[in-house]
Amino acid sequence: MKSKLVLTITAVVAILAVGTAFAAMEHHGPGHHQPGPFGLFSPKVVAQLHLNSAQTQALDAIQSERKALITQFRDQHQAMMTAFETALKSANPDLRALAQQRNAAMDQMRDKMRKLQGDELNLYDSLTPQQKTVVRGALLKRMAYMHKHWHHGNSQSGSSASHSL
Repeated sequence: MKSKLVLTITAVVAILAVGTAFAAMEHHGPGHHQPGPFGLFSPKVVAQLHLNSAQTQALDAIQSERKALITQFRDQHQAMMTAFETALKSANPDLRALAQQRNAAMDQMRDKMRKLQGDELNLYDSLTPQQKTVVRGALLKRMAYMHKHWHHGNSQSGSSASHSL
């Protein structure tokens, strides 16, 4: 019975750690960072867009907010992990309460990332048709890369991968 409790606690801690760590990270692609929820405005893309001053100000605000959120999420993650460790060292940890705390933190992170995503999409909406073509082309290239490198082997299982933004 004691080993079952230890395994349960270990599994909960692992799930909490992985979930909150993933939530606290920047968006990654294979081997490199991707800026933002969609990665619409990577430095390479921005260099091709020739943004006007209003667009540049909007992008600067998005990047500043993203950086602040990432710092906040990492700090929150560290505090949460410390609280979990302390709770799990007690004789009778409340795993349900730990899961609820993690879920609340994840909900907060999701809401803030959705707001940031909306800001990024609003900036996209302000682009000229030529600028939008550059962004779409970059997204298509990245999706092709992801399909090739991340979904390699999915065709062997008989299922097709669905790609949507």
